[in-house]
Amino acid sequence: MTCRFDEVERALLQAHELDVRTSGPVYLSNFELALLNFDQEKYAAAIDYFERGFAEIARMAARLPVLGRHLPGGAEMEGATLEVGPCSEALVAGPGFEPVTFGL
Repeated sequence: MTCRFDEVERALLQAHELDVRTSGPVYLSNFELALLNFDQEKYAAAIDYFERGFAEIARMAARLPVLGRHLPGGAEMEGATLEVGPCSEALVAGPGFEPVTFGL
């Protein structure tokens, strides 16, 4: 399979910029950029994008208890937490490493 990585990267960077300007879900473009770099064996860049994506998810998760109070069954969300470990740990540790835990 042939892929034009440069074109794909430009499109993903444009999507990322649009997400930033419109307060969109930035973590999605970060993960796509991470996978693109990973496929090209650019591991340092991939880790950077993965960590940015997980940081965004952690920021979103910090708002879960507030959001949960306004949803049906919101009492169940009280005290919800999300822990995200550094992506580099997961890549070094290999299969079986579980850096993301959810507690409800």
